[in-house]
This record gives sequence, structure tokens and C-alpha cells, in this order.
Amino acid sequence: MADKPAAAQTIAGATQDGTLPAMNRIRLRAQLGMAEDITAANIRRATALVLQRVQDYYSVVQYTGPAYVYGRVDSEYPSALYAEARHNYMNDTWIHQEMSPTHTTCTAEVLFREAGWLCLDTACRLAVHELAGEVPEAREVLNQARYAVREMCHHRELTELNWADSRRRLGTPGIRKMLKRLTSKLQTVRIGKGCLIPVILPPGRFAISNTYRNITDWSYEDRPLAHAC
Repeated sequence: MADKPAAAQTIAGATQDGTLPAMNRIRLRAQLGMAEDITAANIRRATALVLQRVQDYYSVVQYTGPAYVYGRVDSEYPSALYAEARHNYMNDTWIHQEMSPTHTTCTAEVLFREAGWLCLDTACRLAVHELAGEVPEAREVLNQARYAVREMCHHRELTELNWADSRRRLGTPGIRKMLKRLTSKLQTVRIGKGCLIPVILPPGRFAISNTYRNITDWSYEDRPLAHAC
């Protein structure tokens, strides 16, 4: 039997050894403290914070694509892989088995402690969980930010790639580059507060905002947000 490979880094392990960047609690509380109302402006602020925390995660753990769902080639079902390799007795190999992020037993704490690979949606869920631990009143706004990140990924103008075709082929360096692009372009997008999820309009598509007649709350940011420090 081949030697067991070394375990991959986890978020909990990176927190303990100091390699995970610390959360900017001052900025978080300054921008989302008491932010109970879901507004387009609050969604923008929360999206910037979620994007930054997800980038922090991918500086220590690896990226994996979403899980496959039978009959759904466009599936974005959450996925994560164990950091610890497990022996496959069928063919005598070591594999990193898939976790079940949507199962009730696979809590955020379990993912922090045992996951070495995260898909983007799972990473965003963990960011929401961690950030909401500091500002629980803003949990719903942060949840909207998770959807905003997902919607931004579907705009080639923002990602500079075809997300549907690339999300299962991107490696960790690729997702890091994409997240940097989203962060740099967030200030240029128009965000609308939708009924269920935010509406994201990249530059060049602002004219169609008039077609969203049920959306009356838009964030028209065109300059970098002021950061508390």
C-alpha cells in the first residue's frame, strides 16, 4: 500500500498557525453594525466583505468545483473535500472524499476543521457564518451578499471567463484571480434589492434596469467604498 499523503491545510489549522489573515472586525462593525435592513447599499457593503473573507480562505485552502447532480450539467450544488486522505480499498489508492456541506451534520465548524477544498458557494457560506458571528444583526444582509457573489459570477464582463464552463476546471490560482477581478469591479456594478436575491447589472447593461419595475432600491456606487481602519 502506498504511503498516506500529507493532509491538506484547513481553515481551522491555518487559524491556529497564524497563516489565515485576521478578519477586519473594525471595518466589519463600522459597515454592517446595526445593519438589520436589507437595502441595496447594505448588500454592496456586505458583498465586499464576503469577497474579501473568501479570498482569505483561498489563501490557505484549495478550490474545488461544485458537485455534480445527475441530469443537471449546470449544477452549482455545494461541495467540499476532506483535507485528510482516506484509503480506497477497492483500488488501493488514497483519495480526498467529498463532504456533504448541505447535510445538517456537516456544520460550519466541521467544514472549518476538516475541509481542505471548498467550492465557491461553500466558501461564501462559511464567510457569512463567520462574519455574522461578529454582527449577528446583519446575517440576512450577509446572506444576500452570498447570492450577489453568485450572480456576479454569471457575468463575463466581471469574471472575464465563462463561469458555467470554467467552474469545474478552475484551480485555486484561477479562483483567486477571478475573485480579485470581482472585488475590483464591484464598485462599478449596479445592485438592486430583489424579492429573493439581488439583481446585478455590470457596466453596459444599466439601461435594462428600467425593465425591473418591481425593484425600487438600487445602489449606484461608482467609486471605492470608504474603509474604516
